[in-house]
Amino acid sequence: MFTDEDNFIHPVRNTRDINNLIPVAKGEPVSPFPQEVEDSLKRIQKIPMYQVTHFAHLGDYMRHLQANERICDVLVFIGTNKYSAHRISLACFSDFFADMFYTRGEKQRVPLTIRLKGIKPRAFELLLNFIYTGMLNVTPEVIGDLMTMAKNLGISMIKNRIIEFLECLPLAQALSIIIKHKVLFGMLYERAVKAVCDNFITFRHEEVVQELDIETLIVILSSDNLKIDTELEVFRTAVRWMAHDTEERRKDLMRLMQCVRFGNMTQLELAQCNEFTDLLKDSKMCKQILLEANW
Repeated sequence: MFTDEDNFIHPVRNTRDINNLIPVAKGEPVSPFPQEVEDSLKRIQKIPMYQVTHFAHLGDYMRHLQANERICDVLVFIGTNKYSAHRISLACFSDFFADMFYTRGEKQRVPLTIRLKGIKPRAFELLLNFIYTGMLNVTPEVIGDLMTMAKNLGISMIKNRIIEFLECLPLAQALSIIIKHKVLFGMLYERAVKAVCDNFITFRHEEVVQELDIETLIVILSSDNLKIDTELEVFRTAVRWMAHDTEERRKDLMRLMQCVRFGNMTQLELAQCNEFTDLLKDSKMCKQILLEANW
């Protein structure tokens, strides 16, 4: 058997199938599986195939029951939204629900009614879909809500999915996360900033740069992990941001210039800074920074 790029398993039925796979894989580095897939493969290797089929049938049946609201023994309310589920399914994936059902098992009525606070309906809907199908669509629009839910309900598998998503975050999605989630220095924010730093050459030409708040821009420009050819790129990005609203942003000039490592520039590059904008000429402190960099 082999897995495709979406991690679906396919059988190899004859030597022709093997020969078709070899040219595709020849000379190509083998990408590691996501950790969850690695763990699943290890578990499957220890289980006879008839048991894998048995567990798949059980999972399909549970999904059918939940989709049709059959034999559901718990109702979860989030605001005015109501969700039917099975205690055994929730407990399997959530430490929060497992503790609740274990400690209060004898006193619980059927169906048990639970009201959750601090959880967004969309995030909980994605959780139910994950529990009953194994599918989880992580996007920048919901990733913050998923992270909060995974933390509050103790769902390690969703935490791991989010980490895997962040480790290969495209620039466009990283920018979307930075703009949407303003809480600085959380894991979500830090991973997004890292993705921007890794793609800084592309990032500095994006129109969305002009819309960033000053604190976020400073975090990016001052990062020691910027992938740049010259510090001049950092300087030009800062000036471009200033030029978008010079009168309003003039007060931030010195803070931005302190992010630029002028000492790493050549004398030619320093001269280009003066030629690139008149902003420096109007600031005594900026002139001093350039003077010290020339020594």
